Amino acid sequence: MSKTLRQRLSRVGSVAARVIALIVLLVLLAAMASLLRALQPSGGPLTGALPKPGAGGFGATTTVAYALASPSAEGGGLVAIELPSGQVLGRFADIRRQGGGLAFAPDGQRAYLLDGPYLHELELPSLRRLGGAELPDAISPMGHARVLAVSPDGREVYVQAVRYLDHQRQAPDGMSSQPDSEDSLAVYDVARGAFTRRIPLMAGGCGLSEIYVRPDGRLVVLCPFISQVGLVDPKLGRQIGTIEDAVGSMSALTIDGRRLLVVDRGGSVQEIDLDRQTVARRVQLAPAGGGCAPCVPYQLLHLSADGTRLFVRAAPGRPDLPSTGHGSVVWVINTTTLQRIAEVPLPAAPAFDAAPLPDGRSLLASNTNTQAEDERGSWLIEVPSGRELARWPGGLVAIEVGSLPASVAGTQPAAPLAPLAVPATATPRTAPRLGRIAFLRTGDVWVKDLPDGQERQLTRDGLNAQPRWSASREWLAFTRASPAGADTSGESRRELWVVGADAGGAHRLDSGPIGQVRWSPVADRLAIGTPNGAVVTDADGSNRHDLPSADIGAWSPDGAWLAYTRIDLLAPGTGGDPPQRRASLWVVRADGSEARKLLDAGTPSDQGFLVADWSPDAQYVLYWTDPGFSASLLADGTELMAIPVAGGQPVQVVDKTLVYRDGFQWSADGSRLVVVEGGLRMAWENKAIAVTTIGGSLRRLSDPARADVHPAWSPDGRWIAYSSGPAAPGVGGGDDARRALAQRRIWVMQADGSAKRQLTNTDQRDEWPRWSADGSHIVFVRLADERAQLWLMRTDGADARLVVDDLTNAATSTTQPPLWFGFYGSTDWSRLFDWMD
Repeated sequence: MSKTLRQRLSRVGSVAARVIALIVLLVLLAAMASLLRALQPSGGPLTGALPKPGAGGFGATTTVAYALASPSAEGGGLVAIELPSGQVLGRFADIRRQGGGLAFAPDGQRAYLLDGPYLHELELPSLRRLGGAELPDAISPMGHARVLAVSPDGREVYVQAVRYLDHQRQAPDGMSSQPDSEDSLAVYDVARGAFTRRIPLMAGGCGLSEIYVRPDGRLVVLCPFISQVGLVDPKLGRQIGTIEDAVGSMSALTIDGRRLLVVDRGGSVQEIDLDRQTVARRVQLAPAGGGCAPCVPYQLLHLSADGTRLFVRAAPGRPDLPSTGHGSVVWVINTTTLQRIAEVPLPAAPAFDAAPLPDGRSLLASNTNTQAEDERGSWLIEVPSGRELARWPGGLVAIEVGSLPASVAGTQPAAPLAPLAVPATATPRTAPRLGRIAFLRTGDVWVKDLPDGQERQLTRDGLNAQPRWSASREWLAFTRASPAGADTSGESRRELWVVGADAGGAHRLDSGPIGQVRWSPVADRLAIGTPNGAVVTDADGSNRHDLPSADIGAWSPDGAWLAYTRIDLLAPGTGGDPPQRRASLWVVRADGSEARKLLDAGTPSDQGFLVADWSPDAQYVLYWTDPGFSASLLADGTELMAIPVAGGQPVQVVDKTLVYRDGFQWSADGSRLVVVEGGLRMAWENKAIAVTTIGGSLRRLSDPARADVHPAWSPDGRWIAYSSGPAAPGVGGGDDARRALAQRRIWVMQADGSAKRQLTNTDQRDEWPRWSADGSHIVFVRLADERAQLWLMRTDGADARLVVDDLTNAATSTTQPPLWFGFYGSTDWSRLFDWMD
């Protein structure tokens, strides 16, 4: 088809013509549906799929694809399919037109399917119908789009409703027209199970809209035919703003609800600033000379669950493919910079549909819109390599792919459901990769693919430390001791270097001396602390901005801001008196603009601040207090506090904790913080794992007779891995401390402290557990006779294997305390390795 279905429908000028167009459209939809042979009513489980994440009992997650099956096939319609097992969790077969869209309630308990004028309320994941209603005196445009959305409290569903008029509206391009219409949002009251009111939109002739709900409950409506974005307040029941020149028919709303990303078929993306109600910027996604006229087929756009990446199916250089809805690649777009950070090749048979799994590290792609039987199929594809992880015949036209909450995932369908049928000849799977480790051995940087890839050496001078992967995993930063020797303080002068993930293009970013180095969480940009002030720069050294402080603190989750502290010297110390200082805590945009003070410690200040992190929702900055600017007092622990970014009073999170970044971690959903609670610098005494929230109570989970450190959440938030050993109160060091530390082992427990289980049980010291992204494995450090190693095991402790035999930083090993001691039992292992998974 040379034009989208919604354009076909739009060109109707009279009541009779609209009826004819609807009949034609139904015929086209039926023809397309006949090509969808993804599902059969019976058969064995999906052969050739990856093992279920979390095998071994811990960290299991349930990823579900909601996909369309042919209505002519037995048991067709909308299905809920667990990935990657292929098990059918639910089915709703009563789909009449396969038009409209799907939206989910905030609690994950139910979904709303719009099928033409019919709204169905469905239970998840069984897809059992709970209720619904028909749009009164209106129709909903045909085709798959985000033409409905659910309010943040789950009480209302908003659906695009159209009443066509008898005259034509010319499109802005002057080349096409459609019947003019009255467009509105029909409001479905969930409690009443009926449509109860209608919110008119200012502009008619919207075409097939895309509707979103912002966190504050206000609505965003993209009207592609007239290139407008409408802002609607459902409480007021009216449109409150209009943004012109929004060119494009596909869109995605950022997680914070402040920006709408609009993509057109020519391969451009517009960033719509919804707060300022303006088009902020426009970026061409297609590579130079790639041929994009047009190269982007109409599709539902998807973000990764963390909102950092946008996935756009495209066919650069292949103008024949977009006209049939196909694409040859998927572009991965950084949602902050709007730059392509990866291009994922799709299978040889052009894909008709592609949707990312929630973590954005694999895609479900299908090819169903083809007459050739041997070309029809579905693939699970690795991002960004395009490597085939699994394949099976038949296509799945995925509407959405997401993770079910544990409470929902455990729901049993009302009746037994047959699994997805796949012949025994399905392609065998390729063993899953578990990411890549960058590590130091005798001061040189090495990399290795887990679990059993070949080690590759990237440096050969023995002067390196602190390897760090970038957000896209395409760059690796590390520090190098300058050959010029020590600086004026006598300490090694360290430079910052960056190398490509595949060992290409190593280059120096800063000649030093440098302090803290932090990658942006969403882009390949680095914040670098230097004595003359901090800077932010791209991985290649371009786009460099100065920051107003040498301290770089922490990036905000969206990579737009940095939190930092300032210490201004008011008067030097004299006669044994300490200097007078003024301490403050600030935030600043990553380009150095809009610096804003959040907290001031007074003039002069009797304490300082150290930035710890941001809350995942970017509402708070977490910081430690620095009592008396005393390193000795700080070493024995201090308060962990939170200050609202929007302004307000600080809130105490933990009364006493050590100042280590590996001493706390947010759960993946951002709702809970796990922290090592307890004062005294000795890591073998008075250390307990606790879970809390900002403004909430602290729940201590550890046994008082033990010292527990290094907590790490499982990806699904159900389990906590940690290192535990017997407490040794009153021990200042020496052999008694060493014996206590040698008894550390890796443990797991449920998030409420129950079901504690020891996973390792050798005579070596084990600590610093880290979960794989799929929740199936744990990497940890093992220390035996002053030799640090990396080990990998399943989450039930089985199949433990050595993956790196030696972690050493030769550049400083002769000047530091023994490895077993670190700093009173605490060792920052992140200086010696980084795991991207």
